[in-house]
Amino acid sequence: MQKTKLFCFPHAGGSAFSYAKWKNHFNPYIEVVPVELAGRGYRIEENLYQSMEEAVNDVYNKIVMQIDDSPYILFGHSMGSLIAYEVARKIKDSKNVSPEFLVLSGRNHPNSKIRNIRHNLSNEQFKSEVIAMGGTPSGVLQSEELMEIFLPILRADFKIVETYIHDKNTQPCDIDFLIFNGKNDEFTTYDQVIKWERYTSKTCTFHSFEGNHFFLNENIEEIANSIKRKLDSKRLSNSF
Repeated sequence: MQKTKLFCFPHAGGSAFSYAKWKNHFNPYIEVVPVELAGRGYRIEENLYQSMEEAVNDVYNKIVMQIDDSPYILFGHSMGSLIAYEVARKIKDSKNVSPEFLVLSGRNHPNSKIRNIRHNLSNEQFKSEVIAMGGTPSGVLQSEELMEIFLPILRADFKIVETYIHDKNTQPCDIDFLIFNGKNDEFTTYDQVIKWERYTSKTCTFHSFEGNHFFLNENIEEIANSIKRKLDSKRLSNSF
């Protein structure tokens, strides 16, 4: 069986390391490929993105040569969902090679209104907001040195999400969607999440998991199984 690459895009403030444990939860036929964004991880010396377009173009250039003719899936959580969605469209438009499906996690639909703009807050206000939001490891919060590294990354990520504008005239893409959300996610609402179905002309399947915005951390095995089942179903339907 041909191996399928699962490209994984992190949430705001996250890095490729966010998916370090995922490789242990997939079979040998699915290769987990964590995507490192500029300004963090092994790309820490590179400039942070100033716009969603810049992020999408950079990621596209990093992964397009890895796709060739092999099957692939794009997975994104929160900010990563928007990047995955836009990268999939760009690959489709330029190479006419669609992913097996898109997995979009922890994110309202692209045209949903963002309730709180945070990227332009003062340093102290921004830090307070980050602490209140949760999800940041205690080891980072308790280290002034680490916070000095982390906060500019998070602020830049918030900026590209909060200034992102989806073209409302864009036609739905012909790619299957698999949508994940946390039942107690304070940053998404069910009525906004289900509107992802408007952005595809293919199937759009929803799965809700126990947990808050970072439900991924407690549900890796269940998430992996959902992705594997979707891939098996896709291949079975293509065999007829």
